[in-house]
Amino acid sequence: MDMFEYQKKLADLSQQTMALWQKMAQTQTQVFSSLFDPWKSMLDNLQKLGPEIVQNWHGQLEESYAKTMQQKNLGVFQEWDKKVLGQLQEMASTNLLASYQKLMTEATRLVEEAQSKEPAVVMEYWQGMLTEYLKDMDIIAKETKKIDFQHVLEVWNKIASGQWDESVQKYHERFVEALKVKLQYGPEYYAQPDAVQVGQTPKKVVWEKGKWKLYHYEPAASVAQKKPILIVYALINRPYIEDLVPSVSLVQHFLSKGLDVYLSDWGDPSYEDRRLTLDQFIEEGVGGMVDHVCRQHGISRVPLLGHCMGGVLSTIYTALHQDKVAGLITLTAPVTAKKGGVVSAWSYLAPVDAIVDTFGNVPAKLIRYTFISMKPYYEIIRWHRYYATLDKIDSKAMEVSNAVDKWVNDNVDIPGEFFRKFMKEVFMQDGLAQGSTTIAGSKVSLANITCPLLNIFGEEDWIVTPASAMLLNDLVSSKEKVLRPIPGQHLGILFDPHNRVVWDEMAAFFSKVV
Repeated sequence: MDMFEYQKKLADLSQQTMALWQKMAQTQTQVFSSLFDPWKSMLDNLQKLGPEIVQNWHGQLEESYAKTMQQKNLGVFQEWDKKVLGQLQEMASTNLLASYQKLMTEATRLVEEAQSKEPAVVMEYWQGMLTEYLKDMDIIAKETKKIDFQHVLEVWNKIASGQWDESVQKYHERFVEALKVKLQYGPEYYAQPDAVQVGQTPKKVVWEKGKWKLYHYEPAASVAQKKPILIVYALINRPYIEDLVPSVSLVQHFLSKGLDVYLSDWGDPSYEDRRLTLDQFIEEGVGGMVDHVCRQHGISRVPLLGHCMGGVLSTIYTALHQDKVAGLITLTAPVTAKKGGVVSAWSYLAPVDAIVDTFGNVPAKLIRYTFISMKPYYEIIRWHRYYATLDKIDSKAMEVSNAVDKWVNDNVDIPGEFFRKFMKEVFMQDGLAQGSTTIAGSKVSLANITCPLLNIFGEEDWIVTPASAMLLNDLVSSKEKVLRPIPGQHLGILFDPHNRVVWDEMAAFFSKVV
């Protein structure tokens, strides 16, 4: 297709989205105006009361407390300076500037790649994203109404006038702590990550290969019959999301139901690990863990729970080694990139080759900031909600909030060659859905999957869309296969209390197939 024809098709398809753009622009103006109007009033008020606030704060703080605050603040800036200088030294030592320049030289190749893609597919993606954004505008308007701006104004007026009751004291302490954290770690952080306890259920490493580890959790003593299961998690973040805190722990729930839980940990890859391939992760990684569990329990098949990217790995492994898998649960796992979501964004827009060739491994924060950049207004809503409830949230809820904050920002580099094949062959070429992906010389046919399947997806998931996850049920040969929609988004299965019933359904599924 020559350039003229490409542009003509693109122009024709663009007309279909003009109405969406116009509506989105109008909606954004209305929503963000209503979002910031209350804050403008509060800021105007605070500006007038500024001198009084400073005077009252100084009067309320005892000398010893003031000294402590000064020392803490000084420490924050010292740590911040150390971190910035350390990053600059690392950049200089690895010649990162040259790497960025190399990345920029890929612009011509990126244009050529874009021209080679079917315009209808690209436009379908953009139309899907625009529809998603318009839906978000409605959600933001509703969420904004839930935020009690009047309460925030009352708290700050009390601070300004020196009315330091218990609620105001709690608000002030948490507010100052959050600001210190942001100065030290960055604006996306709310809690000191090193001070937040996660993954507290007792476990031990029972299998290792390079950076890969397999954890075995201490079974519940009160349960006589223990049935083994293997949870295969993603490479993007840390696996302790499955055992976040005692009140939000899928692992502990499974243990209480008599299941013997194993969990994968793909580690923190170094530059030397950049050549690890998808084939190795499937055959040596998932395969090695499955074989270990089988040996330990004297069994021939293990039930798998694949979460997110781990769901794709589990699905591929099952298609290749159905004789070793007793049952499969996929949890928010994509099968195709043609149905929208973040997987589509990376498949159609990301310069995968340029990133891998430049950095070796895919930088952890590149993935994190992709999520933020696609929907930055979610961060605004989160910021507002957090600071509007600082004095109201109880210690248990704060524990969960801080743990989530730590996990969201605890990102991991992804081995470059793994990512290259994972994105290009599995998703860009739609290889998993089409049956053209090969692992160690064997084609991956989802029709080879015959074991019981429980496919769980979020009804409002914009990272892995329902359509992308649901396709799996159409492609497998399992006689027992269940589609299980759940309310909410990508992590709703873990954080929404209403979805705890699904935890019971997963445990029952495993108990039946073991």
